[in-house]
Amino acid sequence: MIRLNEKNLLEVDRLSVAFKTERGYLKAVDDMRFCVNTQEVLGVVGESGCGKSVTMQAIMRLFDERSGLTQYKGQVKMHGCNLMDIPFQAYDKIRGKQIAMVFQDALSALDPLFPIGQQLDEALRIHTDLDKAARQERILQLLKLVGINSPEDRVNQYPHEFSGGMRQRIMIAIALSCEPEILIADEPTTALDVTIQAQILDLLVSLKKRCDMSIIFITHDLSVVAQVCQRVIVMYLGQVVETTDVCTLFDQPLHPYTQGLLQSVPSLSGARQEKLFVIPGTVPLLNQIPEGCRFAPRCLYATSLCKETMPELEQIADGHYVRCWRCKKERSQS
Repeated sequence: MIRLNEKNLLEVDRLSVAFKTERGYLKAVDDMRFCVNTQEVLGVVGESGCGKSVTMQAIMRLFDERSGLTQYKGQVKMHGCNLMDIPFQAYDKIRGKQIAMVFQDALSALDPLFPIGQQLDEALRIHTDLDKAARQERILQLLKLVGINSPEDRVNQYPHEFSGGMRQRIMIAIALSCEPEILIADEPTTALDVTIQAQILDLLVSLKKRCDMSIIFITHDLSVVAQVCQRVIVMYLGQVVETTDVCTLFDQPLHPYTQGLLQSVPSLSGARQEKLFVIPGTVPLLNQIPEGCRFAPRCLYATSLCKETMPELEQIADGHYVRCWRCKKERSQS
């Protein structure tokens, strides 16, 4: 079990998310355990479909369990309160106020029928007691904060009148409007060119310090993790398989999946005569999850124990947790 301490701002304990299908409920996220410390950037990496976004959307309670199509289990604690016990309708007081999210595709997330100023105003109307004049002043401040030039002129423009980078800045402004304690950034630089990506990353890092908040940063780009994150969790098929600080992850990755991810990153140095490393196999479907270790069918070191029994997420070193029988065996022998 991941050790919790007074620095933990958010604690996720054995969170599971299942969706109803024709084949019954399928778990997209299972036994998620991690914490977010005060004023840190936590990276979340893994292949597409591993459950990164679903986990964060579950924390935001964006799936309405009242319909019976979604099932939540586990705990998400913040300031000692289990957020999963809060009635769904009352969760609006948490969503956007204490925890906010920047979605991956700003063009889809923003409403094309309303000016950006009106969309910024919505969160302020819901979560603050500011009057109209004060809200308008706050909106202009937010646009300036995220680097939108001439906010007085642009506040009445529609999303399609902005570039991709500007739309992403507007999404960040909306998320920051009520000064959340945790900002979830779901691949906010994916659709942007390299120059704009660097600007958005620099903006997020500077806003973290200025607004005194923590950031959960979902990404496929390990170079981004190395650049902006203090700790990182590696996910595979709905579970955390390794979590530690960034330096340790890059210098001493222990889980075979983490090692595969790092080996598959192209290097700018050395000879380029060998082909890029590829993790064998493919990610199983949710209705075909192995009984034992979920990575066992693709792992070069898998044994019969790996294929039959699922390993627990255990501490291998100080602050370094791994879900792997091989790592546990090597630790016991050392």
